[in-house]
Amino acid sequence: FRLAGQGHRDRRGRRGDVIVTLKVEIPRRLTPAQRRLLEQARDGR
Repeated sequence: FRLAGQGHRDRRGRRGDVIVTLKVEIPRRLTPAQRRLLEQARDGR
């Protein structure tokens, strides 16, 4: 995603944009407690 105006300043003093790339990796093997936490996060609880 893009954070407009949050980057470094250019020669004229204007701020550039910050481009953020997220890479979400979920482990394949989860304990029951980890699985419950992940499901709660998914469901917004």
